[in-house]
Amino acid sequence: MSVASSNFEMGIKANKDKKASHPVSWGILIGLLLGGAIVAMEAWLPWLGEAWDRNKSLVQSFYFTAFFFGCAIYALWSRRHRRGFWLSTCAFFVVHVIAVVLFSVYVQPLLVWQWAIVLFVESWIFVTTVILSTRHLERSRHDKEARPE
Repeated sequence: MSVASSNFEMGIKANKDKKASHPVSWGILIGLLLGGAIVAMEAWLPWLGEAWDRNKSLVQSFYFTAFFFGCAIYALWSRRHRRGFWLSTCAFFVVHVIAVVLFSVYVQPLLVWQWAIVLFVESWIFVTTVILSTRHLERSRHDKEARPE
């Protein structure tokens, strides 16, 4: 190996070391951007906060649903490549949204303590449903592949 190529490789390594990102810097940058967005929203769009207060239960429903499905997909992420995982997840999501909307319209908006119960019960149902459906669909796929036509 020539001296020029080794100097070139050392230069690349030195530049990579200088360009290393620091998690604290990224956290500070994200915090400043979020803080700036909040200040700008309060200064230039005050009606947005009032709309938020009027639709508090709808906003809570959105955040609780997003939190639930984020945690559920994270917990079952190892099964994402199995047949039927995304189908059963999306079907469960649609059923969840329809049930929450119907309950909120015809009975009452869900309160925070009710969300805790709903998410606890749904997490058990969701995990059981996804595991059983992916297992069933994998088994049916293997049975079709093993059967001679």
